[in-house]
Amino acid sequence: MQIRAAAYRTLLLGLVCGSVAWPGRVPAQPAGATPGAVPDAVEGPRDQGAAARVSILVINQDRLFRQSLYGERIMAEIQAEKAKLEAAIRQIEADLETEEKALTEQRPKMTTEAFRKLADAFDEKVQGIRKTQQVKGVKLAEKLEHARGEYYQRVLPILAEVMKERGAQIVLDQRMVFASDSSVDITDIVAQRSDATIGDGTAPPGPADPK
Repeated sequence: MQIRAAAYRTLLLGLVCGSVAWPGRVPAQPAGATPGAVPDAVEGPRDQGAAARVSILVINQDRLFRQSLYGERIMAEIQAEKAKLEAAIRQIEADLETEEKALTEQRPKMTTEAFRKLADAFDEKVQGIRKTQQVKGVKLAEKLEHARGEYYQRVLPILAEVMKERGAQIVLDQRMVFASDSSVDITDIVAQRSDATIGDGTAPPGPADPK
C-alpha cells in the first residue's frame, strides 16, 4: 500500500490554489447567442439618432478591486490565510508519511487480514483529510467573493456620481466589450475616489448625506 505523499500534497495544494484563483466571472450568454455580440438589452433603440444619444462607460471590475486600497487589504488577508492552509497541508503530508512508514514496518508481523484493516482505515483517513482541505479551500474562495461583492456595493454611489458627471446611462464591464476608446474607461477615476472615500474598508461607513 502506497499513499504517494508528494502526489497527495500536489492534489491538496491544487485544491487550495485552484479555489483561490478567482478570475472574474463573465455572465453567461443566452443559448444561441453569437460570441462577442452586444446583448439586445444594451443595443438600445434601432434608429441612429436615438442610439447616438446613449452614452456608455466601461470599467474593469477585476482591476478596480485589485488596485484599490480595499482590494489590496482583502487580497493580503486571503493570501495570508492561503499560506497558513498550505503550511498545514505540508504538515499533514509529513504526518502521513510517518504514519505510512510505521504501518509498512508492522506489516511483516501482522496477518494479511489485520494489515488490510489498518490499511483501509488509513486510506479512509486520507480521504477524510482531503475532503476537509477541499472544503477549507472553497470557503476561502467564497470569503473572497463575498468581500468583492461588498466592495462593489459600496462603490455603486461612486459609479452613479461618475455616470452623472459624464452624462452616461450605462456602465459595462470591460470583458463584455469587444472594442472601446480609452476615454470611456472609468476604472482609474473610480479607484481613486474609492481610495479617498472608502479607503481600505476598515473604517465604518460615514452617515448618509441628508436629502
